[in-house]
Amino acid sequence: MRFVFSYRFFIFLIAGFVPLVFVSYFPRIGYLVLFYDLCLLAAAIYDYRISLANLDKISATRIFDQRFAIGVTNTVRIVLENRNETPVSIDIKDESPPEMRIDSTRQAAFVLAPFAQAEFIYHLTPPKRGEYQFGKIAARMLSHFGLVKIQTGLGGADFVK
Repeated sequence: MRFVFSYRFFIFLIAGFVPLVFVSYFPRIGYLVLFYDLCLLAAAIYDYRISLANLDKISATRIFDQRFAIGVTNTVRIVLENRNETPVSIDIKDESPPEMRIDSTRQAAFVLAPFAQAEFIYHLTPPKRGEYQFGKIAARMLSHFGLVKIQTGLGGADFVK
């Protein structure tokens, strides 16, 4: 699974560079800044590793009618479930069929309480007859310490006529 550094990581990183202003007066500060940055990077990797276990306890289900009416707005419902003992901050974006017109936003952000569910609804309109394929639900979960966001796909591909 891939990850990206969060805003919190970059704030800590920038804060670590502030002491470099005094490097001309205290040359050894450069070594302390390097040590701080390496520790921050190690903490981010550790944060990523321990947060992977939480990701296995998050599920997403896409619910929709088996047949979409042509030219009519159809409802797609996504249900997220957190089976972790800790709250989880997660951003989702559904990979809807590219041929369909999106009538409302297909992305949302949630903070799921422990053992809780959340529901997200958006609308699609098919332009013509045919079979359409949904992709996975793209998700970015904030790690335990908030240093990285773990990217993954939840659920599976679905088809609709």
